[in-house]
Amino acid sequence: MRNLPIISWFSFYPLVLLAALVLDALIGDPPVRLHPVRLLGGGIDYLWRKRPQGGNRFLLLWGVLICLAGLATVIVLTLPLHVFARNSVGWRGMAAVLMSAFCLKFSLSARGLFHEALKVRRALETGDLPLARRLTERNLVSRSLVDADSAAICSAVIESLNENFVDSIASPILFFCVGGLPAAWAYRFINTADAMLGYRHGDREWGGKCAARLDDALNWIPARLCGALLALSAMLPGWNGQQSLLIMKRDASRCSSPNSGWPMAAAAGALGIRLEKAGHYIINPEGRLPQPKDIQKGILLISTALCLLIVLIILPVILYYGYL
Repeated sequence: MRNLPIISWFSFYPLVLLAALVLDALIGDPPVRLHPVRLLGGGIDYLWRKRPQGGNRFLLLWGVLICLAGLATVIVLTLPLHVFARNSVGWRGMAAVLMSAFCLKFSLSARGLFHEALKVRRALETGDLPLARRLTERNLVSRSLVDADSAAICSAVIESLNENFVDSIASPILFFCVGGLPAAWAYRFINTADAMLGYRHGDREWGGKCAARLDDALNWIPARLCGALLALSAMLPGWNGQQSLLIMKRDASRCSSPNSGWPMAAAAGALGIRLEKAGHYIINPEGRLPQPKDIQKGILLISTALCLLIVLIILPVILYYGYL
C-alpha cells in the first residue's frame, strides 16, 4: 500500500459533501436578506426590471442575456476556489475542503426545507388553518391556498418537499460532483431564474423561456434519479416500494413539468396518498387524502433517499481506498 495524501482529489468531493451537509444540519440558513440565493434573486430582479420595450423576440433575447450574465458571474466568483482546491492536497487540502463545504452549503437547503414543512404540520395539528395556509404560501409553494382544507395544504407541502428534494438538495449535490462549486452554483442560478421568470403569462412567457428550458434540461436526470431513490427507500418497512415504482411510472407524466412528477409520484405511491393541484393534476387518485402526519413521513422518506444518494457518491471512494 503506497502512502496517500491526507486529502486527495479523488476523495475531495465526498469530504466536501459530507461537511456541507453537516454544516447545513448544524447552522441552517442565514437571514434571508444575506442568503447568497437571495442575492442572486436580487440581481435577476434588477436585470428584469431593466428589460427593453419590444416584442417577444426582445424579451427572449433579454432572458438569454440574464442567464449568460448570471452564469458568468457565479463562475467567476467560484472558479478561484475551485482551482485552489484542485491544486491542494494533504493538510492544505483540509482548508480547501472547509472553504468549499461552506460555499456548497449555501447552494442547498435540507434543514430549512424540513423546518418550514414541520411548521405547517404543527399549525395543522393545532387546527390553525389560516396560519398553515400562510406558511405554505409564503415558504413552500407559489400557488394560492385560499379556502384550502387540511388535506389540500398537506398535499401542497408534500409536493413542495419532493420538488425541492431535487431542486434544493440533490441537484446542487450532483452538479458539485460533476464540476465542483462552479457547476453547483451555475445550476443554482438557473433554478432561481426559472423560479422568478419561468411563468406562462405576461412578459415572463418569453423572458423566462431560456431559464425554464435550461432548468428542465439540468433537472432531467436528477429528477428521475430522485424518483428512483425515493422508490428504493420505500422498500424499507413502513412504506410500499412496489407501489411507489408503479405510481411513479404511471403518474409522473401527469404534471406539466417534465421533471417534478417523478419524485412526487414516487412519494405518493410510497405513502399511499393522493396529491392534487386543483385544475392541473392528480397523482395517485386512488390514494387516501394526506394528513399532517404524512408530512413527517415524507421528510423521513426524503432523508432516507438522501442517505442513499450520499452512499452512492461515497462508495466508489471507499472501494478505491480499500483496494489500495
